[in-house]
Amino acid sequence: MKALVGVDRVPKPAYFIYRSCLGPVRVHLRCDRLKAYEGEQLEIEVWLLNDTANALENCRILATLRDEAGDYGHYELPAESVPHTASKYAGTIRFT
Repeated sequence: MKALVGVDRVPKPAYFIYRSCLGPVRVHLRCDRLKAYEGEQLEIEVWLLNDTANALENCRILATLRDEAGDYGHYELPAESVPHTASKYAGTIRFT
């Protein structure tokens, strides 16, 4: 059985990871690809998730593609307002 809290009511380590993922404003990056090869173009959808009671205005999303060796690219997407308790497609990041 999988649980976030043990029988003695002490939180397991996964609880703290889960709790940190529950921020009221999130950026979700979605890509259907599991692998990429050099020279291919990848597209990543960017979604804004707003679980607050207020609309988000004048948002800007900054993303960096990197690995252990270094950075490969920086991307910036302006986003329109996001209504309260809603999600909205912000755009697509395309890179090669």
